[in-house]
This record gives sequence, C-alpha cells and structure tokens, in this order.
Amino acid sequence: IGKGIALELGAAGATVYVVGRSSRKTGISTERDVGATDCTVERTCEQIDALGGTGVPVVMDIQDEDAIEALVRRVETKGRLDALICSAYTTP
Repeated sequence: IGKGIALELGAAGATVYVVGRSSRKTGISTERDVGATDCTVERTCEQIDALGGTGVPVVMDIQDEDAIEALVRRVETKGRLDALICSAYTTP
C-alpha cells in the first residue's frame, strides 16, 4: 500500500521521501513478502523518478527515535512538508 501511494505521488510530480529498512546497501529486502525482485527504498525511488517525481531514499528503522528526529531536521532544511503517510507493516 505504501509503495503504491509513493508511486502515485511521484506520478503527480511530488518529492517523496521513501523510508524503510529494505536497502541494497544493507542487503535487507522484503522481496519474500511481496514477491518483487527488488523491493528496496532505492528501487522505489528509481520508479518515482521515472514517473516524473523525485524519490529520496532514506534507510532507517522507524522505531529509532534519534533517526526520526534526524529525518525531520533533514526535511525541514528543504522547506515544508505537505503530507505524511505512514504505512509500516510487519508480517508474521
């Protein structure tokens, strides 16, 4: 759901910060969960860029309060935040 929202926002020309632990750099991928070959923040950002938006990959654990604060400061330096979509999930 979150990736679909990110792609639609990208198609509308938005700058989308894609946040997650799934990264090419960490070797963590959720492909077993979704059946995708590359379900990382980097790949999602590439898809957003291809749709005309701007994807910004952010590799972090959303349970890390210090990382969240750092991300907020990062976004603040860019100006404003128009929307925040939280779509974290876990599978058993």
